Amino acid sequence: MMRKGCLLLMLALVGPGCLSSGSQVAKEKQQAPPVQMIPAPPPPPPPPPAVTADQVNESNVTDVIQAMTREMDYDATIRQPAASPASTMEHAMNP
Repeated sequence: MMRKGCLLLMLALVGPGCLSSGSQVAKEKQQAPPVQMIPAPPPPPPPPPAVTADQVNESNVTDVIQAMTREMDYDATIRQPAASPASTMEHAMNP
């Protein structure tokens, strides 16, 4: 009788989850590994010096043209234009 009572009590406690059947250990083993940090990308190179009209004269035209080309290339590759608010709203409106 005592054995049946203990078995009944154990089944009553295991049924709703009061006692663990060891499944928690198995769940912890199946969890994903911890997140590994990756290094941040290097900062972009500094922009080339801006070319002003005061710097241009007949003797350095080719140098100024090359400097302006470097400045435009930098603007085209490094400084990507941000999305305009109108295009962002259009995507938000479409289902």
